[in-house]
Amino acid sequence: ADVTTILASLCDASTLVEGTLIDGDDNHYYCDALNYEFLLRQQRASYRQQVAARPLDNLPAFSFDWQTRFESRDAGDQLFETLEKLRGYPASAALWETEFLPCRHQNYQPAQLDALFGEAAIQWIGTGDGQVTFAFPGDELLFVAQTDATSSLIEDPVARYDFTALAGLSGLSHHDLADRLWTEVWMGLVTNDGMAALRTGIQSDFQVPEARLAGPGAGRRIRSGAFNQWRSATPFSGTWRRLQRLEETPDPIEQQEMDKERARSLLDRYGVLFRELCQREAETLQWRHLFRALRIMELGGEVISGHFFEGINGPQFMTPASLRVFQANRNDRVFFINATDPVSPSGLGLGIHGDRLPRRIATNYLVYQGARLVMTVARRGRDLQIDLEPDDEKLAACFDVLHHLCYRAIDPVRQLKIETINGRDAISSPYRSALESVFNVYSDYRSITLQREL
Repeated sequence: ADVTTILASLCDASTLVEGTLIDGDDNHYYCDALNYEFLLRQQRASYRQQVAARPLDNLPAFSFDWQTRFESRDAGDQLFETLEKLRGYPASAALWETEFLPCRHQNYQPAQLDALFGEAAIQWIGTGDGQVTFAFPGDELLFVAQTDATSSLIEDPVARYDFTALAGLSGLSHHDLADRLWTEVWMGLVTNDGMAALRTGIQSDFQVPEARLAGPGAGRRIRSGAFNQWRSATPFSGTWRRLQRLEETPDPIEQQEMDKERARSLLDRYGVLFRELCQREAETLQWRHLFRALRIMELGGEVISGHFFEGINGPQFMTPASLRVFQANRNDRVFFINATDPVSPSGLGLGIHGDRLPRRIATNYLVYQGARLVMTVARRGRDLQIDLEPDDEKLAACFDVLHHLCYRAIDPVRQLKIETINGRDAISSPYRSALESVFNVYSDYRSITLQREL
């Protein structure tokens, strides 16, 4: 009787598991929980098809291909699928519509994202100074670190206020209210129901200049220049609301389920998951929070562990769906990404592409042909490094990144100057004729310029 009581208490504490634990044997067994987890993993490993590990240089191409395998042919649905995969990723607010979305969706237009806000309950959430992520209702509980801070502007959790109503409610000037709003946005406390306010904030660096009253003709200037500047910098559009917060600390089972959902979001993003990929993610998506959840998901058959990429010392995980893509992936298409893109290897510290990676800053770009890094762009086009011959037929496709800079829907570069190509002056480079076959090009004594057609 004592043994039965002790065994039951150990099972209640999850130290032991009990049941018909052996195939073909109906007897009731007890087993140490950690031992049984190990046995299950060994059993699943014995069933698993052997996968040949690939060079780590293949990682960016695999993750980009995974992110751009769309189930729908409709442009709006494809954009929705992209936001599903990128949800929770913290990045500069200005980069989403200038870099991340256009490189995945040719001819991207802001109206496409506006439509999703009206139809699909998309929201943007502040994740730090000048940074946002896109998410769905309730995702703030997964991706925003929970603190005791609360909004001082919006107390009602279901209320929505336009900017004018908030100004009257708070008693603050428009300048002070805007400053307070953006502070609470970056803390993950409030958000707006559309993109217009965020775009206006980006254009004004999230600042609202004070109107200047001194000097002759001040009244006229306020009505014209200063007022127009103030109006354009003020986030009037849309309604503001409080973001949902956890009312109480989740119990261990709830916490485990939340960590599983976070792990799923990263597997959706990269197709594969290991410790280093979590380094640039939000605090709640760090490896230390997710590893046990991944092991439990492995026991349930939801994820598979293995050695998929060479040069990674710790565990690697994939879903069965991403493993199928990994095994079939032999794509050699040309694509480009910004150096700060979620799939960019810049800054990971893994030695991908040796010393050829540009710094992880927004003015740098990487161009791939399949897994091969064939071109890098630094200083927003001023310096090019090209690893193709001047007469290579793929070169024109590689120049899509320059076309993107000149013609993207938001903040295009009117005149793109190229100063060096492979360390030589651009005006004497053998690649100059290839550029001239694609762009309107003129030169001065130091550089060549790609002129944007109006």
